[in-house]
Amino acid sequence: MSFNRVRAACLTSACLLPTLSHAAPFDLVYAFDGPITPAAQEALDTSEAFLERIVLGYQDGAAIDSLIVDLTVEEVDGLGGTAAFAAPFEDGLVSRGGFVLPTTGFIVFDGADVDEILDEGSAVDFVVHETLHAMGFGTLWIENGLSVEGSGRYTGARGVAAYRSDSGDPDAAFVPVTRGDEGVEGGLDNVGHWPEDWLGDADDPDSFGEVATPVVDAPTYLSNTTLGALEDLGYRTVLSAPAPVPLPASVWLLLGGVAAVGAAARRRRAG
Repeated sequence: MSFNRVRAACLTSACLLPTLSHAAPFDLVYAFDGPITPAAQEALDTSEAFLERIVLGYQDGAAIDSLIVDLTVEEVDGLGGTAAFAAPFEDGLVSRGGFVLPTTGFIVFDGADVDEILDEGSAVDFVVHETLHAMGFGTLWIENGLSVEGSGRYTGARGVAAYRSDSGDPDAAFVPVTRGDEGVEGGLDNVGHWPEDWLGDADDPDSFGEVATPVVDAPTYLSNTTLGALEDLGYRTVLSAPAPVPLPASVWLLLGGVAAVGAAARRRRAG
C-alpha cells in the first residue's frame, strides 16, 4: 500500500513557541491512503506542529530518523463509543541507547465518529492523544521497564518526579495507571492511560482534561507528568529545555491548538 506523506505546514500559532537548538529533532510524519478533507488536513497539521514543538528530539544514543504514523478510518463500534485507537507497529521497533522506540505506528479512527469529531472541534485532541500512543505512551511502558503489567503503577523516574509536582504529593512513588477493560473489536484493551479522575478534576465541567486519560473530553492540556513519561521513553521534551516553558498551563491551548476552547465535545473513549 502506498501512502501520501503529510508534513506540518506550521499553520497555527504553535509556531510562535521558541525554537530550541537540538541535534536530532523529532520528525513526525502522518501517512494516509486516499483523499483527505481540508478540516482533517488542518487537524493533522496542527497536531504535528504542536508535537514537534514539545518533543525536541531524543535522549543520548536514542535518535531515529522519523516516526511514520499510518492513518486509517474503519468501522469500530459505532457512534459515541471508542473513537480511535493507536499503537506502534511491532516490526517498527528499534533498540537505541537503552530505549525501545518506534519508527512506525498506526492510528485507526472509527468512521462513525470522524465527522462529528471534526465538526465539534476536538479532532486535534484525538490526534494528539492517539499519536502519544503511537510514540509509545502506554504501549511501550512494559518494554522500557516503566510499568509492570497489572500493577496499576507507572514508575519511570522522570514521569514520577513530574507527578510529585503536578499532584502536590512530594512522596509519591508512582503514577496511578488505568488500562482499558472494555472489549473493542479490532481495538486495544491493554493500553495505559492516566486515570480519568486525573488530579481530582474529572467531574469539574470547567476544568481542562489531561489529554492522556482514557476519555478525550475537549478542551485538554498536556501535563508535565506526560512530558516526563515521554522522556522516560527516550524522547527529549520541553520539560528539560534550557528555556522556561510554562507547563502545565492553558497557554498551551492558546499557543498549540491542543484543544478547541469552549467546545461542547461529547465524551468519547480513546484507545
